[in-house]
Amino acid sequence: LHCTSCGKSYPVVAGIPRFVPADNYTASFGFQWNIHARTQVDKYNGLTISRDRFFASAGWTPDAMKGKSVLECGSGAGRFSQVISDTGANLFTIDYSNAVDANAANNADAKNIFFAQASLYELPFKEAAFDYLICLGVLQHTPNVAQSMRSMIAHLKPGGKFCFDAYAAPMSYFHPRQLLRPFTSKMKKE
Repeated sequence: LHCTSCGKSYPVVAGIPRFVPADNYTASFGFQWNIHARTQVDKYNGLTISRDRFFASAGWTPDAMKGKSVLECGSGAGRFSQVISDTGANLFTIDYSNAVDANAANNADAKNIFFAQASLYELPFKEAAFDYLICLGVLQHTPNVAQSMRSMIAHLKPGGKFCFDAYAAPMSYFHPRQLLRPFTSKMKKE
């Protein structure tokens, strides 16, 4: 893609516009979601865990979303992309990592999804363009949560609806994963 206004060019790889460098701080997430691409996607695991979590978190209904524009920031392998697509909404979904490739593969049959690899700090969309905004399981992984929220909200239409979440970690220093981190951080990602 080439922007005539700013003169920048962006590669399109596997049909997905790439607005960020391929190698970035989220590479481990991309690796994880490309290896375990179908783990959380309801249509592959036969469960409704992603659907249930999405509608419980957002409080929206499928009927209300039909035909509306939705911005999903931090799609991972597409567990919520599938749920949103199934409502009949027009979904624009981004991930900073190459997990967007897993999402595109998992949701290749959906005709109402636009995929992009992009930063939520520099979204490649017009401001005030979306009816709904969703960002689940992502904010705690961003460098600046407040800036992340401001950037995303700017793309929501006046009167639009949004849903963000963050993992609860009241005693994160005492979580067992903290005991393992010194060992696992030195292991090969494979």
